[in-house]
Amino acid sequence: SAAPAGYCTACCVQRRPRTHHCRHMRACVDRWDHYCVYIGNAVGSGNHRVFVCFILAATAHAALLTWCAALELGRAQPWRLAPG
Repeated sequence: SAAPAGYCTACCVQRRPRTHHCRHMRACVDRWDHYCVYIGNAVGSGNHRVFVCFILAATAHAALLTWCAALELGRAQPWRLAPG
């Protein structure tokens, strides 16, 4: 027999609307978005804001590293020949 709508057969519980079962976490997650391997957790209603802040911080960090590397490469200029 088929399970009734809104029932999770893996957890054996009645699910709320917009709740999905995460196979990685083996649990139902409210407003499940996706499983993120970088944070090792499912992204849902409980941590969506923290996940967005993590993405923004990682992007800012990558931009800062790129800028610092560009400054260092511009200062070193190994491709120019030394005078004389």
